[in-house]
Amino acid sequence: MENDKLKKKFKSVRSKNSPLYLDLVNLRLERRWDGLDALLKVRTKFGDSVKYLDLADVERSLDDVFLAGKPGSKFEIPESSQGSMEATLDTLKTLSEPTNEEIDYFLLEARLLQAKVLFLLGQPSEALACLDALDISDLQPESGWPIHATRLVAECLSLKGWALQHLLSENTEWREQAPSALTALQQAVDVTFVYLQELSVAVSPSVLGGKPANASNITISSWLEAAVHHAPLMHLLLGRTDGAIQVLRNILRVSENQFSKALRLSASRQLALLLLRAPHCYTPPDLSPTSHVPSLRLHPVISRPNFLSPEHQPEEVVLVLTIAEGLVREEAVQSRFPDDQDIYKQWHDQVAAVYDLAVLALAMFGKSNLIELLQQSMRFSFDDEHVWMQFGLALISGRQFERALMVLKQCLQQNPDNTAAALLVCQLRIYDLPNGDEAVEYASQLAEKCPEMAKAHVTLGLAYAVQARQPTTHTHREELLLKAMESFRRAYEVDQNDPACMLYYALHLAIQRRVNDAMLLVLDLLQKSHMHHHGLWLMILLQTSLKNYAEALSVCEQALYEYPQDMVFVKLKVEIKAATSGVSTALVTAKSDLNFDADVKGPPESPASSRTPSTASSCLWLLLTSLFLRNDQFEDAASCFKRVTDSMSPDSLYYRGRLLAHELRLEDAKTSYLGALATDPSHVPCMLALTELHLEEQNLSMAEQYISQVLAVDPGNHQAWRQRGSVLAKQGEHERAADCFVNALQLESFAPIAPFSDIPLKL
Repeated sequence: MENDKLKKKFKSVRSKNSPLYLDLVNLRLERRWDGLDALLKVRTKFGDSVKYLDLADVERSLDDVFLAGKPGSKFEIPESSQGSMEATLDTLKTLSEPTNEEIDYFLLEARLLQAKVLFLLGQPSEALACLDALDISDLQPESGWPIHATRLVAECLSLKGWALQHLLSENTEWREQAPSALTALQQAVDVTFVYLQELSVAVSPSVLGGKPANASNITISSWLEAAVHHAPLMHLLLGRTDGAIQVLRNILRVSENQFSKALRLSASRQLALLLLRAPHCYTPPDLSPTSHVPSLRLHPVISRPNFLSPEHQPEEVVLVLTIAEGLVREEAVQSRFPDDQDIYKQWHDQVAAVYDLAVLALAMFGKSNLIELLQQSMRFSFDDEHVWMQFGLALISGRQFERALMVLKQCLQQNPDNTAAALLVCQLRIYDLPNGDEAVEYASQLAEKCPEMAKAHVTLGLAYAVQARQPTTHTHREELLLKAMESFRRAYEVDQNDPACMLYYALHLAIQRRVNDAMLLVLDLLQKSHMHHHGLWLMILLQTSLKNYAEALSVCEQALYEYPQDMVFVKLKVEIKAATSGVSTALVTAKSDLNFDADVKGPPESPASSRTPSTASSCLWLLLTSLFLRNDQFEDAASCFKRVTDSMSPDSLYYRGRLLAHELRLEDAKTSYLGALATDPSHVPCMLALTELHLEEQNLSMAEQYISQVLAVDPGNHQAWRQRGSVLAKQGEHERAADCFVNALQLESFAPIAPFSDIPLKL
């Protein structure tokens, strides 16, 4: 009802708008306060519109305070401005007193400004009371409203949202009451786009028959920008990803104009990022009319016939990124002159952000042309470090590690301070293309440049650890392991909350048989990050090294609850069962945990008729093969191995070698083991198996070579020390052999259920 009164009152005074009033409208839109004094001198000529001149004077005083204020998480008003703000508030209270029961647009603007001042003075409750008296949430701006009234409604809806959030933040039941703040922010977004549509009309030459405003001088209020950005964020804070996506979709459906471009660009980037991170259950957008959203109801929207209706997640991501790309292309800045560097950098950052998301989307959706796309783009931006980095990342995702290494080194030549490129080079040399010397070189340089960067010291520690796994003398290996330990200790000192620092420091304490110290670190890690995958893994190994099998089994159960059917934890659980209850019990456990009921004695079934679930893949068949071999059930082991689909993995080649050795096909077994080592040079089971074969053939030099390689990877491996003792005994060095056997017994008493070296050295 009150809206109808406002509309009627506005129509009754519309025809009285004078050229001076229209000049005042433009002045307020452009915030040209230097021209206000001239209008104040002729205030008598404004007639009924003179009161709007007073509102403009109030807005000018507010702008002066804003310029002197300190922006931040909370706007701080200088003490020198406190008095002027309170005087402004008194003026507004006087202006906002109605002369009769009817509230016209002038009084609406005055009261909204009054609420704004109250909020800035740190009185959110009073601001809310002022807004509630106006029933601000029920106001529905329509085409034809005064432009400033529409803007102030949008600003005060956002103000209401922030005021509610400020008050609710002190309430323990914030999450339950937060939807009221969210509703206000969503309304602010809708009215903001109504305002932007009206603003595009206000700069048209046909507006009210007067001179249009200068569009280039009009800036969007930071209140409105913040509301548009904050509404989807509030949805996310409340765990409503779908709500955030819907807000952003609505923004992109509103017809574009020159004032909404920046907000639409931001919305398209945010929507693309959300869709890429959203859960797998994707819901296509509903493009039916939405009458409850003012910005979609009052103005033209992109409707279904001329709007691509995405049917799946990748299609919508491509759509919104195409919108973003079109928006940044319209603002293209090619000038490289020094005077244009700031604006060029701003445009370049926007373009880079859009294409970063495009690269991420292509990589996530498995587009094979990503590398080719970036390789082509380098012809047009050869000196752009950012493109080189993207190309290197694309090569890594495509598993072209050697090319990626060359590209990342080129990035470091362009910018030696590029820590991201240095970390990636180290990671490649530690994990994908192991080269301890080069990893140590780059990691040392990084640690020297960034002594307070924990990840740099972790990387150096991992580099030393990789170097220790390469063929070297026992003394040198011990030196490298001590250097690794020192680097991890330094990383932990720099950041005692970094999971990687805690994990690898604890891991190397365990390798040095300082089990109790390692246990304390892992307990701290799991206290801070309850379900840290590798932390749980290490905890299980530490508990089994202390022979606390019940505790280890309990951690396994906890890990499997968080990571259902994770083969790492399934294998550890099976190993614990085998150690405590025998292999037969372990077989039952493996089948039970993986819901496995297939008859292993029958021939392999075709994929179409297979009764095993999708999780029972090659890892499952290899696990069953291992258990049957340990139980001397070679026929069942061979039957399980036939079902392994990934026949060229290191583990598959290892078990093929085991089965071939049982058939006394020793040369074929060696070939299979060597094939596994060609893929994974640190595969301990293969090296132990080759040692055993060479011992049987009395080839002691080859046996000693493989034993040394095992001890380089896993210095605490009791089987390797026992085999070394056997070699020395056959060589007649009985005293040294006895020392090896004693060492093997000591290590076995503290040996975990699986080697500590199984935990990968990767950031």
